[in-house]
Amino acid sequence: MYVSELGLGSLFYGGAQWNATDNPVSKKEAFLCLNKAWERGINHFDCADIYGGFGPAEKIIGEFIKDYDRSEFVLASKVFFAMSVNSNDRGLGKKHISEAIDKTLERMNIDYLDIYYCHRYDYSTPLEETVRAMNDLIDEGKILYWGTSNWFAAQLERAYGIAKNLGLRGPVCDQAKYNLLMRFSGEYELPYTIEYTGIGLIAYKVLADGLFTSKYKGKNIEDLHEQEIKPLLRYIGDENQKLEPSKFEKFLKVSEIAQEMDITLSQLAYAWVLSNPLVSSALIGTRHPERIDENLKALEVSLPTDILEKIDEILDNRPFDLIDNAYMGEDYAFYRERLKTDPRARLGKYPFD
Repeated sequence: MYVSELGLGSLFYGGAQWNATDNPVSKKEAFLCLNKAWERGINHFDCADIYGGFGPAEKIIGEFIKDYDRSEFVLASKVFFAMSVNSNDRGLGKKHISEAIDKTLERMNIDYLDIYYCHRYDYSTPLEETVRAMNDLIDEGKILYWGTSNWFAAQLERAYGIAKNLGLRGPVCDQAKYNLLMRFSGEYELPYTIEYTGIGLIAYKVLADGLFTSKYKGKNIEDLHEQEIKPLLRYIGDENQKLEPSKFEKFLKVSEIAQEMDITLSQLAYAWVLSNPLVSSALIGTRHPERIDENLKALEVSLPTDILEKIDEILDNRPFDLIDNAYMGEDYAFYRERLKTDPRARLGKYPFD
């Protein structure tokens, strides 16, 4: 199944996850974004039952697509989080999955989902039960494929192995946070598993909660107010939850690269994520239709090796560098030099074979 390189997320459509009401995306705003995305060739719409606060996001997408040919869309939703006080209305057990999919299909007014994600890993349910439950939905025609979201490599490997041993269908994709400041999943945790299983990686939080926009352009750390500092702390804060000026300066230097290339910072962020060959699609989350046009231009941006290396040098946050340096000590210099000559280095691999 083919998905557009950029997809559209719907986290705040109709409200916010956990039924919060701060800064929701109205139905009118959502329709403008959905229409813009569809007009520009985006066929991949991502949702979850919890988005918008217990169902609104699914209803909005369902209402939008009703006037179109269903087969032209790749529609995804998710299951896991508690949807009521009912003790069985949560998790990845057979009962909840079976009931949750029916409610999702009803809210979206469709007969089937293209992708149904296990939104988190469920430590309270035997994994074989979850794998069988997702396969039952495929056999019933309610979903075409199933995937995972924010699972560790070991959990994905187990699910894949269980499915293979039982002659069932394993997950086809994993949705993970992946951006210039959060590189662990896409370059350290998941690459071996993705290559072995052949699943696709769907990246979200590409703009790191809005950090890779123009909001910080030309600002000094002293100019920032509390609401601007909060997302920065999430990505570049120290262990004491303080913002180091040196890290903020590194972050701002990435903006200079975008300026030199005559592109926006968000275009650089999306182009960088999509330059990882493991990424099948990267999600856009916005309430502004014009941002969709802006981010789609990232598909025209090619990042040469020297730019990728310059970004690595500025941010100094390649997962293998940060993690392996902690236990390789002086010997790490030897492996670091080997990494520089390895064409697979950007995917976080060592040429040991």
